[in-house]
Amino acid sequence: MTLRLARKFDAFGEDDDVKLNNKVKVWCRDEDNVNGLLVYSGYISGYEPVVDENGEYVDVTILGYITTLEDEYLMDGNNTSVPYNSQDPSNIILDIISNKYSRGKITGDIDLTGVTISYTFNTSTLLQAIRKCREISPSGWYFYVDASNVLHFKKKHTTADHTFTVGREITKIMPTKRLENVKNVVLFVGGGDPPLYRKYIRQSSIDTYGQRVELKQDSRVTQVVTANIMSNAFLDD
Repeated sequence: MTLRLARKFDAFGEDDDVKLNNKVKVWCRDEDNVNGLLVYSGYISGYEPVVDENGEYVDVTILGYITTLEDEYLMDGNNTSVPYNSQDPSNIILDIISNKYSRGKITGDIDLTGVTISYTFNTSTLLQAIRKCREISPSGWYFYVDASNVLHFKKKHTTADHTFTVGREITKIMPTKRLENVKNVVLFVGGGDPPLYRKYIRQSSIDTYGQRVELKQDSRVTQVVTANIMSNAFLDD
């Protein structure tokens, strides 16, 4: 988020309200939310006082706290190689934000996927590790961080949560499908000695669109069950 403040170039509240790392919250008040609804929270990551032909002002850049997950690496003590053996990806995410995240500004609302995997993270940021957990979960799982800095990890619902009406919430729709996005074969190359290798196919898709191959390589995967989950989730999506 960028806010433009109508303030003087040399008197804009620097190190007061305009200060690096200050927390910013944005609230919406309307007839549906008379007490206010928190819609965004983050921190000041930068600011720029400007003088130009339009006058004087200050542009303030605000980032959500999810970005701080890119500033820290997943570590076990001083070790950047962190193994998780026979665990639900959801429990790995919970451990990352509860025990490995030193800033403690993000909490979790996390459902279990019901699958068990083994994976070793090697020099990964916390956000990279969370994204990998989503990748090694079954199809349809997603995560986001809300305005209250709660990380939600959930399975997509099979029925719609919201209905939008053309002409009211929607002014234009242009859904596009591309053959370039179709993948129906995964060649998975993992780690180990000899390296893990598996091939996964969707024959009905091959019959319709021809064979379209995706190569996935991840030397940190050494167990077939983890390769199965990652590859099948990819093909299902």
